Amino acid sequence: MRRQLEQHIRNRDYRAALEISRVLFVGPRPDAEIAAMHGHVLQQLGMHREARAALEPASAALPKMPSIWIDLAGACIAEADWNAAALAVKRFRALAPTSGAGPFADAEIQLGLGQSDRAEALFRQAVSMHPGFLDRRLHLAGQAFDRRDFVLADWHYRGCIAQQSDSLRAHLDFLASLFHQRKFPLAAELARNAISRWPDNTKLLQRLSIILDLIESDPAERLAVRGQWLQHAPQAIDAHIAMANAQVAVGDLAAAHAHWRRAQEIDPAHPLARWAALHYPERAVFGSDQEIEAFRQHWRNELQYFESAPTPDTGNCLRMIQSCANFRLVYVIDEVLESARRYTAVLGRFCDQLFSIDAPRPPTRILRERRRIGIVSSNFGWHSVSRVWRDLMLGVERNKLELVCFKLDDTEDASIAEWRRCSDHFVEAQGSLPEWQRCIAAADLDVVIFLDLGPDAVAQALATRRYAPVQCTTWAFPATSGLSTIDYYLSSELMEPEQSIAQTHYTETLIRLPGLACSYIPDAPLIEAAATVPAKRKNAGIRFVCAQSHMKLVPAHDALFARVLAQTPGATATLSHGGSETASAALRARIDPVLMAAGVESQRVEMLGQLPYTRYLSLLAEADVVLDSLHFSGCLTTLDALSLNLPIVTLPGTTMRSRQTAAMLHLLELSELIAVDHDDYVRIATRLAQDDLWRDSLRQHIAARKHRLYDVTESVRGLQVFLSNVQPR
Repeated sequence: MRRQLEQHIRNRDYRAALEISRVLFVGPRPDAEIAAMHGHVLQQLGMHREARAALEPASAALPKMPSIWIDLAGACIAEADWNAAALAVKRFRALAPTSGAGPFADAEIQLGLGQSDRAEALFRQAVSMHPGFLDRRLHLAGQAFDRRDFVLADWHYRGCIAQQSDSLRAHLDFLASLFHQRKFPLAAELARNAISRWPDNTKLLQRLSIILDLIESDPAERLAVRGQWLQHAPQAIDAHIAMANAQVAVGDLAAAHAHWRRAQEIDPAHPLARWAALHYPERAVFGSDQEIEAFRQHWRNELQYFESAPTPDTGNCLRMIQSCANFRLVYVIDEVLESARRYTAVLGRFCDQLFSIDAPRPPTRILRERRRIGIVSSNFGWHSVSRVWRDLMLGVERNKLELVCFKLDDTEDASIAEWRRCSDHFVEAQGSLPEWQRCIAAADLDVVIFLDLGPDAVAQALATRRYAPVQCTTWAFPATSGLSTIDYYLSSELMEPEQSIAQTHYTETLIRLPGLACSYIPDAPLIEAAATVPAKRKNAGIRFVCAQSHMKLVPAHDALFARVLAQTPGATATLSHGGSETASAALRARIDPVLMAAGVESQRVEMLGQLPYTRYLSLLAEADVVLDSLHFSGCLTTLDALSLNLPIVTLPGTTMRSRQTAAMLHLLELSELIAVDHDDYVRIATRLAQDDLWRDSLRQHIAARKHRLYDVTESVRGLQVFLSNVQPR
């Protein structure tokens, strides 16, 4: 049996060894060598207390056997008995002065005593004596990581890399630790340095690719890293999907679709690429009405596929849920109710696979005197969502309402600080989707408000569950959610058409809050600075500006703008669309033939992509007339223009999102700027360009009345009444 025990120890089969050593280690006076082997086996299995009990008498019987002392040191270190450990290490180092195990164990002792500098020197000594001790130190780092002692883990990782910069494992493990701690900028720096050493390592390239999506990184770098990844792993589906995402970010949707198609060719059953391709058209800018209809049909066909396809596994469901949100249909379909309902039914099925628990069934009545209101968003920062809703939400009286905010993203700015300061509770950094679901479910809420369902994939997924008796969304995303879990849609009385028509646009019960239901506050210093820009440039004609997203600028705008310019010789138009160079080129290619047919020179239309906010305000200040977009009007862009006293022409439609500018003009008693059809739009725009006296009088009129746009008193009161009295549907 002894030979078998020795063989198992040589093979590091410690479980089998323990069965034999326990049998041999019996009797009042066991053999000292057997005791040493038994102690060694116990120590290797992490049974430190038993190991020490066996090793201490063995060390007395065999004081010149080095292995006993190093095993005993390990057992004492595990029990944080630093004095006994130090004595055992001293004896070991005297017997085996050339072994790195001595300084390594000594380093662990010094670290336990808080002597990190001394410990680092000893760890370095151990690794210099035998490189295998680097792996042992990485094992210590891994143990600290598993205990969530990230300070210690990262200290070990830095030490390993400093001593052996060519250790790929140290870099990969350190990356995992930084990623787990959400220290994404540090992780990106480490990954970049590692890739400079190992440029063909696909694990590093993959991890840097993921990290770059989580920080403010250069789009060109994202493309380059993913191109390098694909170069070394052309069959990697994740690499193609990541490259598609990077192409989406720069507006090259054709390239994105090419990578989604390639991923599907590699694995036709892989659902993520097909799901992502469902959400985007082939081009950032629609070239024709036929392309719009093709996208609609593609969307219907692909959605029908997912309606009938088996539900993917949990991992793919999570990636699909977080990959994209369905919001582009609102730019190309007036009535999205049925489409939204079908889409969210599929999304809800994916979430059923992901979320292991549902919140408890809520009561049918809210009885609590001071109601707990949960507000969920990824956009508490300086974003259009927060700009129109923050001061409405934070303006309600707190004697009957308690506000609990759930911040889903990692950003930080002054607007977030204001939400944090003014809310009763501010919850953040929960991590994964299931963790957020459990967190919101445990908050004991009476009403949940999802500020912006539509553009935000995380909020959209969370909203498929019920957390409170009453759940709402708002017009920050100007279309129905389609979710059966959302009871009420908080909108604006002035923006909506009459109730009988408006309610047909929503799966939720429509709540028309008084006024604009908008808390826009102009940035006075920036507005004042922009207003100092001369409205007319020397030797320049009238300047029209349309500062609407390229997604809103569907082909119907081309002929409209061409007609306006054709009837105002010398005038120019700037389309500040906020998109990429690809979008500018596509808009230019589409509108130029229409301009030519109308006898308008191409150079009279300027294309501008994304601008800093101050430059955008200056652009508005340089304008004479603002042109609103069709089908999906401006909101914050209109408020910014009106804050600079600029007249704007608009053509409202039947949906709320097409009537936002019209609502503001009605509030200012400027119905003469609201067109009834395309011909009327052209008439108003050309008169504004040609009639200087009328245009100047309108500017004065706006200056005298624009304060009405900023008064949220009635809207806050309406929100207060709703939140204080609403009951489940």
